[in-house]
Amino acid sequence: MAATVDKKSREEHTNCKLLDLYKQSDVALTTPIPELTEFTACVWINSIDNKVAIFSYAISDTQLNEILAWRLSGPKLHIKDDLFGASTTSVNDGKCHHLCFTWTSTTGRWEIYIDGNLDDWGFEGQGETITGGGVLVLGQRQDLLRGGYLPGRAFVGWMTKFNLWGSVLSTSQINDVMNDDPNALVADVYAWDLDTLDIKGTVEVRDIDICSGGAVRCDPHYTTLDGRHYSHQGICWYTLVKDCSSVKPDFKITAKFEPREYGTNEEIKTRAVAINITVGDEYVHINGLDVVTGNLNGLSGLTKIDVSQVHEKVLVSFTLRNTVFKLDWTLRKHVFNVHIFGSDYRGNLCGLLGNYNDNIHDDFQKPDGTIADNAFEFGESWKIQGIQCN
Repeated sequence: MAATVDKKSREEHTNCKLLDLYKQSDVALTTPIPELTEFTACVWINSIDNKVAIFSYAISDTQLNEILAWRLSGPKLHIKDDLFGASTTSVNDGKCHHLCFTWTSTTGRWEIYIDGNLDDWGFEGQGETITGGGVLVLGQRQDLLRGGYLPGRAFVGWMTKFNLWGSVLSTSQINDVMNDDPNALVADVYAWDLDTLDIKGTVEVRDIDICSGGAVRCDPHYTTLDGRHYSHQGICWYTLVKDCSSVKPDFKITAKFEPREYGTNEEIKTRAVAINITVGDEYVHINGLDVVTGNLNGLSGLTKIDVSQVHEKVLVSFTLRNTVFKLDWTLRKHVFNVHIFGSDYRGNLCGLLGNYNDNIHDDFQKPDGTIADNAFEFGESWKIQGIQCN
């Protein structure tokens, strides 16, 4: 039977803080790593990246890939610079996933677990020993000892609860860890603790749920497409993101925000309540869980936009040129996530989610091309004029 993460366990395990990692992150364990003849390493991730490092353990500038776990389009495990195993299951879908990697020197058996399921296994490295005293880094591949990081190999996304054992955990033990069972085996080499991490570079510690967010999360706390975080409490309709390469944009996504019921006169808290997506002449209007689709030319059916609905979530996707755009909307939490797969529109987008040019410093670009001094000025510049909101 396939293992699953039940709702209760998801709520429990996400109560701890997570790391929001970007390309120039530098996060290393300060806990000494001993010599290992077997191990289990587990971690929660949420990303849409591909060929990036999950964690790496290096001994010196010349002994680098003592342990390397990388690639989200099919996780791979390297030990002592040799490829031991590779999964064919992708985990770069903007959803939370629990990954575990095991290996024992006794038989050379390696295993890769994804969301509690044994996804792949094999035999390699019998009789080998993992050298102790090295540096374990999260989210980066070390081409030098705690250095030589390449932006294209850097993990971009969320990560939490990295744990390392000096033994091979069984399938049931791994599921206990994943589900935060009170009787789960406590990690004896390294147990997740932010106080034992040396955190540098483009990293934020966030107290949010790793399973409810994605590449861009707005409620109305935003992370731009380039990774800049800010908050804006606007009311009425705003442009989230659109194609700014021409007068007639290829697509446009807008959202309506209203005050929360528990707001006060002194402090207004808002939330997203509706979203409009326009691609060419086709449109999708989402208001709560009411979805209306159509064509501005009166044609029937959608040919460019795909819409699906699962429980309290609406999923919308469309492809322009060679770039795929995905948006998911969760009504209960009034949270939406935007994901972009492709580079055709890089540097040619605008709106509250920034310009998608890999530079967080110019994300506050207003419609007139100038840079706003603060989040409020930036947010209000993208308010859609001429619309009345109660």
